[in-house]
Amino acid sequence: MDISDPSNPTIISRYNDQTPVTDIIVHGNYLYVGSYLGYEILILDISDPENIFQHNTYDAELVPGGFLIYDNILLSTTGTLELIDITDPLNPTSISSQYTGYGGKGCYYTDDYLYLGGGSGDEFGIYNLSDLENPYNICEYNRYERIINIHYNDSYCYTWIYGHDINIVDVNNNATPILIPRELNEGTEEMDCVTNSNVLFVGCLNGDLISYDISNIEEPQLLDSYDTGGFSYWEMIYKDGFIYASDEGFGVWIIDVNNPSDIRLASNFNNPPEEGYYDIALDDEILYVIHNSVDPNLQVLDVSDPFNPVERGRWHEEVNYNAVDVHDGIAYATFDQGFSIYSVADTSNPTLLNQITGLREPEFILYEDGFIFFVLKEGGFYIYDVQDIENPVQCGYYDNPGKGQNFDLNLPYIYIADSFQFLVLDCSEALEHANVSSIHYEQNNSTLPKSI
Repeated sequence: MDISDPSNPTIISRYNDQTPVTDIIVHGNYLYVGSYLGYEILILDISDPENIFQHNTYDAELVPGGFLIYDNILLSTTGTLELIDITDPLNPTSISSQYTGYGGKGCYYTDDYLYLGGGSGDEFGIYNLSDLENPYNICEYNRYERIINIHYNDSYCYTWIYGHDINIVDVNNNATPILIPRELNEGTEEMDCVTNSNVLFVGCLNGDLISYDISNIEEPQLLDSYDTGGFSYWEMIYKDGFIYASDEGFGVWIIDVNNPSDIRLASNFNNPPEEGYYDIALDDEILYVIHNSVDPNLQVLDVSDPFNPVERGRWHEEVNYNAVDVHDGIAYATFDQGFSIYSVADTSNPTLLNQITGLREPEFILYEDGFIFFVLKEGGFYIYDVQDIENPVQCGYYDNPGKGQNFDLNLPYIYIADSFQFLVLDCSEALEHANVSSIHYEQNNSTLPKSI
């Protein structure tokens, strides 16, 4: 195409050999065309743009594409990293080839290093090409290998990395967290966990609930495993010998763990039988359940008898809630634009006390000691002083670099599963200044939580 007038490009000539084209790249007077059929690279002479013709073909190892050229070396990076010498542009020769699994969607070369993007956009790898005959991978990154969940108990944090296992982090010294070299991997993609004394309970993606003796934290011992037959644990709460767990596909499980070596099902509440049960909160003997597929989407259950939960009502509000926490008859619920504060003295008919808007998709929320803590879906950690419910005051904010998937509290420390890192915040100054000044955090940096 002639693009001398960018607003009016015109076609000069066409070349079509009826093959699906995967990629093209120009080198001098030649065009290299990746062909899906036959795994070929076509070599076209473009010295006369009005008369393009094919000179030769090169047989690639796999589907060619993701082309890059440097120093007379043609790189094909789709699935297989193939290095091809094109010093003689009409007679390419193979230098080396190795399977990578990367899709070649985005590649860049500099100073002997090749940076490769994955085909689905989820992966990224770096290769050392100092020896062209023996390139090797020096690191890789997968955005799905992110920290999803976190639970704190007795100087240790238990974190779950998507697609992998539960990792244990020693936070006796919050300034220098230490990863304990022992993964819990008896389950199938662990989702969440809770602790009671020296027992760790892990909920898995396949519906298994697994118990471990963690009296020796460096050598956890398997106690029992119970298969609920459910889909996945989303949120878990332990209280008085029972675990309350929301299941994304099968409602709420109440599981008897009074004997951690003999886990038994107490009951399952799945009414309506819809997918999308997510966050839960327990206040005394009332369980609050968020689910995304019914309207209204906050359900109230009486679990005074764990073997026979009874629905007490649903909240009929104009917003759909993302998460909830309840303390002493006051509920704090996040929705897409902010959070609401309710009196739940009448659990089936809550009274709205206050509502804060102007926030972008706050999600997971916790209450402790007169403060609420929550993260935004796209990043940002907030602290609000709610000791005066009629006048909630923002007293802390931290711009966490990742997406805050989940967090847990050991005030004044906050542990955040921040997508790609384990983040520890010290919010002591934010809490101390809360009742002293209502100056907005942007004007008073002393109230900012500090990453340590």
